[in-house]
Amino acid sequence: MKQIDVRFLDTKAERDQFYRLRHRVFTVEKQWVDSEEKETDKFDEFGEFLGVFFQGVLVACMRIIKHEFPWMFDSVFAHLLKEPIRKDPQSIELTRYFVAPEFRKIQTIDGQKILFSKLLQQYTYEFCLIRNYIYTYSAFTYRVYRLFQLQGLPAVNLNEDIEIGDDMETAVPVLMRADRTNIERFLDKGLAEVVNFHHLRN
Repeated sequence: MKQIDVRFLDTKAERDQFYRLRHRVFTVEKQWVDSEEKETDKFDEFGEFLGVFFQGVLVACMRIIKHEFPWMFDSVFAHLLKEPIRKDPQSIELTRYFVAPEFRKIQTIDGQKILFSKLLQQYTYEFCLIRNYIYTYSAFTYRVYRLFQLQGLPAVNLNEDIEIGDDMETAVPVLMRADRTNIERFLDKGLAEVVNFHHLRN
């Protein structure tokens, strides 16, 4: 039996896991927002949530919002941009991206080395291919942005004028294009042996 599932969060219980983890990451750890027990915002009603579960427990997730709905880049993250970004049927916004702190290091599962952040990005890429999305916009810390570059992702900082702090926790606006991903370098086809991926076409 495979220990890892990647799927959309379909139930209230799964979404509650997501909101509680968001509180841990964005309120307790990063202190970016204020929340009590669960971190939610007005953008949740427009989002789909793609999660990674390990042995039934949510360990990584992100929110996907289509172009026809309000984005955080329209308001909350607008100050990060130097110029307007495209919002069209081939564009999505990815926000509230995180991996639970205890699962950020490389894990060995059924003999396969797993980095949950990369796994979540791999299946986001495959999700984009199936739904014909090319442009994904996110606000990441500079540290995460550099990690994605090192992993071979086509991550581009849309505002190089932002001054980066020594801890590299400064937020930067990031564009990643699915049509420019180096498939051979990035995709790990061996993951199919240890990961179930559900509901991609919903």
